[in-house]
Amino acid sequence: MAQPQGYIYPQYPNHLCKLYKLIYGLKQTPRAWFSRLIDKLQAIGFRASKAYLSLFIWYKNDVLVVILIYVDDIIITSNSSTAIHYVLQDLCSDFAVNELDDLSYFLGVEVLCSTDGMYLTQRKYVAELLNRTHTAEAKPCTSPMSTTFHLSAIEGAKFLDPSLYRQIVCSLQYLAFTRPDLSFSIHKVSNFMHNPLEPHWQVVKRILRYLKHAISTRLFLSRSHHFAIQVFSDSDWADDRDDWRSISAYCVFMGNNLQLLVVAQKLDISLLQTLPQNSNGCNQFYLKLA
Repeated sequence: MAQPQGYIYPQYPNHLCKLYKLIYGLKQTPRAWFSRLIDKLQAIGFRASKAYLSLFIWYKNDVLVVILIYVDDIIITSNSSTAIHYVLQDLCSDFAVNELDDLSYFLGVEVLCSTDGMYLTQRKYVAELLNRTHTAEAKPCTSPMSTTFHLSAIEGAKFLDPSLYRQIVCSLQYLAFTRPDLSFSIHKVSNFMHNPLEPHWQVVKRILRYLKHAISTRLFLSRSHHFAIQVFSDSDWADDRDDWRSISAYCVFMGNNLQLLVVAQKLDISLLQTLPQNSNGCNQFYLKLA
């Protein structure tokens, strides 16, 4: 191994270090591995995406190759099987690559291909979550959250096991990748991780019961030849009982496929204040952002 920066021996700057422990088990391993892989991909001609640093793109003469990296797991796709073959050959010259079959399972997400596109599902992950929380035999529920029930940070008795609450909510957050139907309810219960109350726990249990009902729900990505971008948005309009802030959400579609879904709480509060009547006898209003 080359001498690490800052610890180069002055008398022997060109000497190498002999490792007594495999570097794979060190904390620096992911960064060193990723850096070496980036250098190789850039040498081939790939460029990193500005939006997602683990996504690499190669495009030339109408041939597109896309590589997605997570630690040492790699997804490669292209509109040319020949291009994939050449890229894998280049990677094999520097790395030990185990070429698997078509994509079917990646980071807890199952991929089901069809003639019209592909389905993304986390059915196995949901089943394991229900078994872990002992709700596999619970009564199913047809919606993740009641539309008339409002959560508050101060209303309700204290939940006795906050660590259990945080553990389950964090597990639910991973489902938001393929389950847009859960985004709003998961966002609501995530706001109370620091101090969960009994009403919050009841909503978490309802979400789990809804998962029992809709365990097979999948996200469909269709084969599309049109790429028109559409954006839809909504808001609950100051429905938060504690600070009267709004929760807004928007989703972005490219063609028929969902590309982005964001649920976030607004940071500003709009206050409407009435001023005394002016000389014309009309009330004056102004908005103040706090």
